[in-house]
Amino acid sequence: MALQNTVKDDGTKKWSDRTVNRMTAHLKTFAKWIHQHRPFPLGQPMAKITMLSVSNHLEIERALTKQERNRILDAADQLLLVGGRSRDRHRRRGD
Repeated sequence: MALQNTVKDDGTKKWSDRTVNRMTAHLKTFAKWIHQHRPFPLGQPMAKITMLSVSNHLEIERALTKQERNRILDAADQLLLVGGRSRDRHRRRGD
């Protein structure tokens, strides 16, 4: 597909696979709608177009480190000890 092969001046991909899939989905929906109202002579043009396979939505560089995960788990353990309530929950009582 042409969208998938488009590159910027520096040689990197212009759009991610998820973006290409989103654009393709919109085009497929639009072509299907047109085909219902005024059928294409050769059939639905987007019927055989498939979506790109996309891996996990979580990017590797955005994943939590072991230290960050441990801090979150430690904070969750502390919630059990303090009753799971904020100590300053009545701070804005006058508002």
